[in-house]
Amino acid sequence: MESYIAASDVELITSLSYSQPKIASYITSRKQVSIAASGGENYGPATVGSKIARFSLNSSGPFLDLSTLCVYGTVKNRSADHPLQILGPSLGTLIHSARLLIGGIEVDRCDWLNRTEAMLSLMQSEDKRRQDFSEGFGYEAGGPTGTDFTSTPIVANGTRKVIWRPKALGSLLGTNYVPVALTSGGSCILELTFIDTAAEVCNTSDAAKSADWSVSGLSVLMDVITVDSAFLSSLGAHLTGGASLQLGFKAYQTSYYSVLAQAAQITHSRSNTRLNTLFVTFMKTVTDQTKKACNLFHIPNEGSVKMRCQIGEQRYPDSLDNDSMSLFYHRLLHAIGAANSASHSPCLTSGSFASNGFIACQDFEAVPSQANHSGKNTFSSQLTVFLESLGNGGGEVNAAYITTYHDIVVEITNNGVTVVT
Repeated sequence: MESYIAASDVELITSLSYSQPKIASYITSRKQVSIAASGGENYGPATVGSKIARFSLNSSGPFLDLSTLCVYGTVKNRSADHPLQILGPSLGTLIHSARLLIGGIEVDRCDWLNRTEAMLSLMQSEDKRRQDFSEGFGYEAGGPTGTDFTSTPIVANGTRKVIWRPKALGSLLGTNYVPVALTSGGSCILELTFIDTAAEVCNTSDAAKSADWSVSGLSVLMDVITVDSAFLSSLGAHLTGGASLQLGFKAYQTSYYSVLAQAAQITHSRSNTRLNTLFVTFMKTVTDQTKKACNLFHIPNEGSVKMRCQIGEQRYPDSLDNDSMSLFYHRLLHAIGAANSASHSPCLTSGSFASNGFIACQDFEAVPSQANHSGKNTFSSQLTVFLESLGNGGGEVNAAYITTYHDIVVEITNNGVTVVT
């Protein structure tokens, strides 16, 4: 991934490549800060508090280390009689969408964030998944299948302090520094929008379980970097002279599409200059109250589903459709780099994948896992997803969620911030 700070001297800034020892002499201090949310004290669905929490990230230093960012808060079970069990590891389960704005410009956004994070969690190792629950609501149960993880319930009238490290905002995942002091107005805003109803993320399998919660004391924990004033002045002069800084990262975006028939042809409404990977997951009418939109990845037609994609005249896969669970699982392992990895394997087994953890996947990168910006351009040739054998005679599948993994370039100039998605 490209570096947010480019080099130790102005001449090398535009290359955006530096070694850590060169830049270290300009760093004078690192502080661990806590930034409270603005807009209210209690957050959650509109019936219990403010739906939108905003954090001004630019108030404590000229450079931000967004790789250290996490959200901290207290979740309260508002029921006086019943325990509360959230259907996910942490605060991200309670969030519908999130976005990051730099210099007043939206540079990263993810809708259906809780579902996207649940999908990404299934691609983690079992140990990493257990760590997420332990930092969040608490680990109660779960093993190698990946889809059976459950959080520790919060007792009636009880509270729990939880930590959430966002996964679905790619702008927060790099080990780089963001120069907010050089952006227009010096602003950097993280905005979180909570879900519509409290029950949609709760275990409501019987009447003796709570579906009433709120979040208070929200804050962002993050490291900020202070640098030598001469270095900061040099970067400012670099921009004033008409040059720019380019920030590169990979992002996720999820879109919702209704599915009403046995077959569907979805023309994806969002375009990208470099689309790397496509993920498709399915939802059905909820009958099991422990599996909802935030954690259900339904397998259509008992695994007989077929999928292919097309960008312009190019078909993916080239000849054979993805038409079996073995092939879908194989494509997913290759796309996430697990097939040839000696150290990483997802907690999702082939059995759980073919039951309630189904993730259809298509990789478009020319040089996967080795280079940036090797994906396909879907601005000039739109992406279409063809789905067959959905088993929808009885209306089983009601929605498909398409998640794209793509490159984003943010350019900072003296005139402001521009974004290329």
